[in-house]
Amino acid sequence: MSPAILITRYRSGVEATVGFHENEVSIFFCDIDGFRDMCRGLHPKAVLDLLSSVHGEVSSAIEGLGGTLLEFIADEVLAVFNAPNEVVDHEEHATEAATDVLERVERLGVRMRCGVHSGKVLVGNIGSKTRIKYGVLGDSVNVAARLKSINSHFGTSCLVSNECLEEADDLHKTFVARPVGNLILKGRKSATKVWEVRARRTAEKSALAKTYDIHRKAFDLFVNRHFGEARPLLSEVCRSLRGRQGSVDVPSQHLLHLCDKFLREPPPPDWDASESMSKK
Repeated sequence: MSPAILITRYRSGVEATVGFHENEVSIFFCDIDGFRDMCRGLHPKAVLDLLSSVHGEVSSAIEGLGGTLLEFIADEVLAVFNAPNEVVDHEEHATEAATDVLERVERLGVRMRCGVHSGKVLVGNIGSKTRIKYGVLGDSVNVAARLKSINSHFGTSCLVSNECLEEADDLHKTFVARPVGNLILKGRKSATKVWEVRARRTAEKSALAKTYDIHRKAFDLFVNRHFGEARPLLSEVCRSLRGRQGSVDVPSQHLLHLCDKFLREPPPPDWDASESMSKK
């Protein structure tokens, strides 16, 4: 178990038992993008060495920002911020941990998928009288897991919910971030505004931040049905973010296609700009 959990339980002087309490936390999920394909043909020791290197970097990023690492599940990592120890501004810490993970593993030649969401969960010990573990339960855990997975749909590496990024003191102004959509995640009925986060805003990231700010303006126009005004901004973002080998920026290209669609055939009056994500 995490040293933070062990120390907390030891200092409390209370024997660990099965039980929960509700707490507001930030949930962090990540895994290695394309892990199965990456492992195909590798010797088991090479796979273990890769996982150990990645898990070591992820652990350092999480614990360095006050998070609690809960478990490894193959290449997947689950962590929580603001439990069991209080973390002031846990939304910012969790988001920064995700950007730190991306930077750390890039040096290993690995691409990650991260998902971060803030909300209320049940926190405590799960299990039986003979075997227990500290963990979290609730819809907020599922949301973070869904965000992690749909990175593959948008070609992104880190997706963060609006509950974490915008409602907590406008953190999108602290990070290089842009909305990718109002998404109805699998298993949910209401839409979640989802942001892509690339890094903290620094002088070195000023050009990228400017492009992402243009995307955010275009998204606001799109949501308010100003498709003709949003279109040239999205085209500019597409050009700015086109990869060296001509790879397309999926989030801006997707919105551009929707603008073209709605310019030809306007959406119904009750359109709310939400999209259903059928896959996990």
